[in-house]
Amino acid sequence: MSLRFNLLFLCIITCSHAFAGLDLTPSTTQYTEDGATYRVVSFKDGDGVVKFFPPEGWMVRGQQARLQLTPPLKSLSEAVVEVTPLVAPQPLDEGVIAAFRQGVLAGLPPGSINSKIISEAPNTLMPGGKPSVEILISYQLWGKGVQRSVLLVNGPHEHLVFRFTATKEDFNLLHNAFRRSVASWQWVDKPATVLAQIPAPAAK
Repeated sequence: MSLRFNLLFLCIITCSHAFAGLDLTPSTTQYTEDGATYRVVSFKDGDGVVKFFPPEGWMVRGQQARLQLTPPLKSLSEAVVEVTPLVAPQPLDEGVIAAFRQGVLAGLPPGSINSKIISEAPNTLMPGGKPSVEILISYQLWGKGVQRSVLLVNGPHEHLVFRFTATKEDFNLLHNAFRRSVASWQWVDKPATVLAQIPAPAAK
């Protein structure tokens, strides 16, 4: 009887930890500050929350491990956020970065040609103060020049990948909007205080 109880207890604890991390299923609210209305997207993160400001006019949808943000009227432009839980903290050492680089290249759409890494740099953007590495890559698809940025963010309990893709002519403007949004990500332990800790986006 004791063995069965211990096994059941272990199963409950394991399942609780499996679902206690960051869940990218979005919840959207609005608030007004200084006469301007802002849209805020939030996620559950164990006992806390993560909140950020999506770019204005972008569609947001997602589920537990994957979030999508789509700019208006840009068919080849898309931003994706993916979360991978970690069993233990995993620093961004050479091995992790090499695997990340290989994954970025392997993850290009079928039919992509002339792929080239334009830049690779650490901590170009640090959501919530977390360390990161970013790779910018260009390639051709269906006769069009395309660029993609992929940012790997190292959290204590998960790796987050922020990936943005757009045609070369649309990339800079939309990527800048996406980066401002990523920079607004904040991890907060107490949901009641989260809005006070996230500054509103800078005026255009």
